[in-house]
Amino acid sequence: MTQDFIQSAGRAADGVMFAQFYDQNSRKDTFTQFKKRFEARFGANPDFAAVAAYDAAQVLFAALSQNLDPQMLKATILKQKSFHGVEGDFEIDAFGDPIRRFFLITVADGRFKTLE
Repeated sequence: MTQDFIQSAGRAADGVMFAQFYDQNSRKDTFTQFKKRFEARFGANPDFAAVAAYDAAQVLFAALSQNLDPQMLKATILKQKSFHGVEGDFEIDAFGDPIRRFFLITVADGRFKTLE
């Protein structure tokens, strides 16, 4: 879900829906602060990949702050299980996949809109 999609698809994009863990219209304090810092540093709005990368780095840093042994990294992450992310709290399951809230996003009039 990026602006490239809308630009490439043009009017055909209207009505397309996405299930996404990223809500670019979020008013959550954690997201607005992240967005402000991201825009200041990179001169662009953050996309889903930026949010996922940031959250992944935070998981790694949290685990390393508890145990520096690389052989114990996965076990340390799984033991902590719950993390605070840009779009809200999430968990890491036994396979290392995030379990988080999803948003239903649609394209309307050439813009992404979050459905309530």
